[in-house]
Amino acid sequence: MKKFGALIGAIGVVVALAGCAGGAAPASGTASAASKTIAIVIGPDALGFVDAAGGKREVGYADSLADALSAVEQAVGPQTGTSEVPATNHTVAATAHEFGALTISEQHYTGAVDNDVLVAPVWRVSTTAASVAGVKIASATGIAVGSAVDDIPGHADADRLDVVTVDGSSSAYILVEASSGALLVPDGVDTAVGVLAAAATWPGPITRLSAPTQFAGA
Repeated sequence: MKKFGALIGAIGVVVALAGCAGGAAPASGTASAASKTIAIVIGPDALGFVDAAGGKREVGYADSLADALSAVEQAVGPQTGTSEVPATNHTVAATAHEFGALTISEQHYTGAVDNDVLVAPVWRVSTTAASVAGVKIASATGIAVGSAVDDIPGHADADRLDVVTVDGSSSAYILVEASSGALLVPDGVDTAVGVLAAAATWPGPITRLSAPTQFAGA
C-alpha cells in the first residue's frame, strides 16, 4: 500500500525501527520481536500487516480465505468465535470469523463468480475497535475507530458522506478511500467501493471501519 508510512506515523511507531529488518533469524519455534505485527491496515484492495521492523505484507480481498485467516491469526491470535450472517437485499450470506472486535466475513455466493474486489470479494474485513490484542487497526491514512469524522479528508463532500436519519436518530457513512478501478467519488448513480467508516451516531466519532464496502453516495 502506498500509504503505509502515514499509518506508521499515525500510530507512533519509532522510525528507527525501519532499519532493523535485516537482523538475525529467530530461533526455531520462536518469532523475533521485529517480526511481530504491530499494525493492521484496512485498505481498499487488501488487508495489510506492518511489523516492528517496518516490514509490510498484504492479503488481497480476492485471495483465499485461508490466507486471510492465517495472516490475522498470526497477528492477533486465534479466532474467538464464528457466526452465520443471513443475506439481505444488499449483501450475500456470510460466515463471520471473529477475532475479538475484528471480523473476517467469508462470502457465500449462490453461483460461480469472478472474485473481483469491486463486485464479489472472497472475504471482507471490519472492526469495531482501534486495536485487537495490542495490534493497532486503521486505514492507511490513520483513520480508526474512535477517530473524529473531521479527520477524514473530504468527509464533508456530499459524494463521500451519507447521513441517514431513522426515527430521529442519525448515523453517517463516509468513504475513506476508494478501491483501485473504482470512482474516487461516486456521481450519485455509480457505486464506489473501498474503505468505509461508519459513525453510529452522527456527527461521530467513528464506530466501525470496513472494506471492501460499497458506498452509493448522494
